[in-house]
Amino acid sequence: MLTKETQDIANLIGQGEFKKALKKLQRLEKQNPSDRILQLNKGGFLIDIGFGLKKPKIVRNGTAIQEQNLNNPKIKKNKELSYYNLANGYSALYQLLERRHGIKAIPQSDYLQKAKFYFREAIKLSDKYNPSFNKQLWVNYGNCFESLGRNVESLYAYDKALWFDKKFPMAIGNKAKAMCHFANISGKYRSEIYHEAYQLIRSIINNQDLVKFGPSDIRQQFETELKNIEAQFKDKTYLTRELKTRKYELAKLSDFERFYFDFCIKNKLFLNFHIHQDNCEASIVDPIFINLITKTSDNKTFYKLAKHINQIKEDYVTARMLLVQ
Repeated sequence: MLTKETQDIANLIGQGEFKKALKKLQRLEKQNPSDRILQLNKGGFLIDIGFGLKKPKIVRNGTAIQEQNLNNPKIKKNKELSYYNLANGYSALYQLLERRHGIKAIPQSDYLQKAKFYFREAIKLSDKYNPSFNKQLWVNYGNCFESLGRNVESLYAYDKALWFDKKFPMAIGNKAKAMCHFANISGKYRSEIYHEAYQLIRSIINNQDLVKFGPSDIRQQFETELKNIEAQFKDKTYLTRELKTRKYELAKLSDFERFYFDFCIKNKLFLNFHIHQDNCEASIVDPIFINLITKTSDNKTFYKLAKHINQIKEDYVTARMLLVQ
């Protein structure tokens, strides 16, 4: 068994020593070509090493091994790990081959669609009593949604990771970054969302586990995010203040009204971008609408679209009430 040796490889990868990790992996494979633990971890190691070295060929080799592992009866008990590594492999291929110069437009990417599928398969099989695996699984799943431009869903994934470990720095930091992506379209909640994102990042920026669980430049990424948020405000002291949101008064509600609000809040059924506190007036309304600029002579386009949007909202609210009933 190569438990210690495989852990040494994992440690080298965590330290950013990808070339040393690759050499050690190759040496161990020559010495112990049929070792079960090595074969179980080899594909995942190659994916991490290839991504660290920015070599898609190594990543492809790792994903091919993980595909084979899915049909290997000797490692059937660890199928969730194979799914997880496969998902990471396809995410890495997207990052290396398709994502360019920080462009974050919603991609039509086979790599990302495969990554999303395999993350979900891993989630189906994951043991809920293994928080160390699950918190990283949900963070990476959230990262996949972020790459797809589905930032609200990435927020939910990061919250799930925090359910397994409420202090996990990668989940906290990535959640803050996802919040920033749609702050500007959130209307009157823009400042509050930036405020919370800023304080979340500040809370983990010096956490030593960032480098352990994230890429080698992760701290620099979060520092850049802090500067970007600061640039949105003339008064920088706003970002360090404690903000208080008025809670919604529940005492005078009927039993059904309270059940209605609790059910809709729990299942994210209200149409708004207020994401930092559930029990407040801003979180139980449906203000989402269209914001459109037209020519001054155009008196039709906005009203035509608004009519359809209003009808959709009315249908949705009616369906929501029927669901709760």
